[in-house]
Amino acid sequence: MSAIIILILRALLALCLYGFLGFVTWVQWRNLYESQIGKDKNLMPFISLINQADKNKREFNQPDIYIGRESTSDLSINNETISLQHARIFYKNDQWLLEDLNSTNGSYINDERVFTPTILVAGDLVSFGNEIFEVVV
Repeated sequence: MSAIIILILRALLALCLYGFLGFVTWVQWRNLYESQIGKDKNLMPFISLINQADKNKREFNQPDIYIGRESTSDLSINNETISLQHARIFYKNDQWLLEDLNSTNGSYINDERVFTPTILVAGDLVSFGNEIFEVVV
């Protein structure tokens, strides 16, 4: 009789163990799924550039914004002090950054020249040649 009881206890223990492993697997899968859904909801924020001369506002919601004199640039500025491909603003690691593309007159954030990709924050004044823009995130 004791052999049957031991067999039943072993079967119940195995059933509990597999139930626990199934529950842990389900919880991990659900957390992974919800974190993926959260990434989709955490969309890239808009960035706006307000021209200080005429208060013209340009709003962007794309990961790369190219600035220059070329008509194909995302922010095309018809000004001789701006290079054809002057600068790039891009979104990386939940931050907006400004990168100068070896322009002739340089790119500036708050009157400091940019040599490497530099973080942009709301209220920064960004200069490309003679043009000055305020950053709004």
